[in-house]
Parts: sequence; structure tokens; C-alpha cells
Amino acid sequence: MNDEVRSSILRNGSMSNLKETYAVASVKTFIKKDGKILILRESADYQEGSHIGRFIMPGGKVNENEGFRDTLKREVKEECGLEIEISRPFSVAEWYVQIPNKPKHIVATYFVCDYKGGDVKLNEEFDEFVWIDPKDYDLYDINREAKEAFVEYLKIV
Repeated sequence: MNDEVRSSILRNGSMSNLKETYAVASVKTFIKKDGKILILRESADYQEGSHIGRFIMPGGKVNENEGFRDTLKREVKEECGLEIEISRPFSVAEWYVQIPNKPKHIVATYFVCDYKGGDVKLNEEFDEFVWIDPKDYDLYDINREAKEAFVEYLKIV
């Protein structure tokens, strides 16, 4: 709590007039299959997206009382229909979004996962998928945070 907030509390006697905001936890995955990594392109029709028309990694927001691993499995199944085996986290990123009625600050943990089964079936949030050689990530219009995660990923493979 900074000095300005502390002073306001002391002057007003409570915190009821202060609106607190929090970062939202998110998980993202690098799904490995035959040496390739899956990327998904966010659809222009998806109104709640923050990376419309760009490729991102599968994943999403952690719900209340849901662990990171459960979130990863749920999000991957919902977004692209795949079964995964979760290995380990390898990178953390944060970003800010400008979507009405959505959290502004996202903190994401990136995990390495192995493809376990299923065919890619995209939900309405996405309109294209590509399995890419991880060294070729810069050839795709991928969001900045995922590009940074690719740099980290290439250090561990």
C-alpha cells in the first residue's frame, strides 16, 4: 500500500471508497507434438479477445478454486479439443489489456505440455491453427509475450 492510499484511509477512516484492482492469473501452454508447437489465431469474430488476428498459445484465466494444471487441461480441451500431459512451467509474463468489463492486468505462467491425443477442433475464439517449428516462431504474427516465451522455451529444449 503506498503513502497516498494510506493517507486516504487515515483521512476517511475506511477503505470503502477505494476501488482495488487485482492482476488475473492465467496459464498458457506450449503443446509439443513431433517437435512442433501448436499456435492458435484469435478470430476477428471473437469480441472478447485481446489479440484479434494474431497467433497466441492455448490457455486462459484461472477460475476461483481451480489450480493451474486443471485450468490448463480445461482451457486446452475447450479451445482446441486436445488432451495434454503437463510437464512444467518455464516462463512468466504479464500484460495489460483494453477490453470493456475485463480485467486489465494479466499475469501468465507458460507450461511445457506433451500432446496426448485428439484432433484439433477450434472453438469460436479461434479461426486457424498451425503446428510450427519453435525456431520459426518469428515468422508468425504472435503476440509479444508469446514471442518472449519462445525465446525462453528454446533455451530449455
